[in-house]
Amino acid sequence: MGSGRGSGDMSRFGFWHGGNRPKVEFIGYLLQNNSGGSYSSKTWTAAALGDPASDREIIFAISHNSPGSQTITSVAIGGVSATLGSAAGGAAIGKSIGSAWAHVPSGSTGDVTITFSGNISTVLIGVFRVTGRPVIGAGHVDFDYTSAGSGASSATITDIDLPGAGFGIGCLAIYQDSASVPSLSGAPFIDDAVVNVQSGGAAIYHSITHCPVQEGAAPDETITWSWGSNEAMVAGVWVFA
Repeated sequence: MGSGRGSGDMSRFGFWHGGNRPKVEFIGYLLQNNSGGSYSSKTWTAAALGDPASDREIIFAISHNSPGSQTITSVAIGGVSATLGSAAGGAAIGKSIGSAWAHVPSGSTGDVTITFSGNISTVLIGVFRVTGRPVIGAGHVDFDYTSAGSGASSATITDIDLPGAGFGIGCLAIYQDSASVPSLSGAPFIDDAVVNVQSGGAAIYHSITHCPVQEGAAPDETITWSWGSNEAMVAGVWVFA
């Protein structure tokens, strides 16, 4: 079992200098299951991005298979090149996770393109619309993850430090067939979606979550996904302010 922490711009951690509070909403997800063969780039046309706004940002939580430690090399959202966040996973797990975000003020839909360092066969993207952040385009201030190469029937992420007026997005990727749908526990996180990334046969589940904007700092939060069989997995949460 592995775990870790990564940071973005810690200079703003825990501080709030704006008037309006940020707002984060789950728009839905983009999926390419294993029916599409292998590919190093995938485009979704006219993907839903939510209502336009001058300060709207789109943030992605991304999970994909990575048998050869393939990584995300670029993401474009509505024609805007996105910033890539911290990632975890790799060949030892067979899955990887990552994040991306961009300031996309116009259009309720837009094309989304993601490119990888090599061929993959499944990818799931959780799409979040965010407005009201004090610094548009600012990176995540915290990244916490856990992983296991085999033998896991749950994924627990600890020490998630949510600043006042901050929020988190996260995802889980399980490597092989799951005996049951993974369930999430750990308020204030919300179970946004659990998705079978297989086109047929035994199900393989990925999951998407987020924590709404907090009224005050919430340090050392913990979330757990649980399922019914022992598998390799990777899960992570990115915290934004």
